Amino acid sequence: MRVGHVRRLEAEGYEVTQARDLESGLSFARNSRPEIIFLHLGQSGSGGVAFLQKLRADDTMRHIPVSMLSNHSNLRLKRLGLNSVSGDAW
Repeated sequence: MRVGHVRRLEAEGYEVTQARDLESGLSFARNSRPEIIFLHLGQSGSGGVAFLQKLRADDTMRHIPVSMLSNHSNLRLKRLGLNSVSGDAW
């Protein structure tokens, strides 16, 4: 996640923990049960989508809310099967 995102979340009172990869992120979610996951979509977006699919497939984690952050275009997000909200809404 970008430094600016981390700083803003911490300023809002969130304790931010960053995972290095999909598996460590899933392990952290399984063991720590975070209140929310902020998931940044990388260049391809496929890693974030794979993470979300695995998270939702696990009965112990599927309830965790996820907010996805991206600088992809709306068209690219739609191709990934995602809807977007303007950054101004956040």
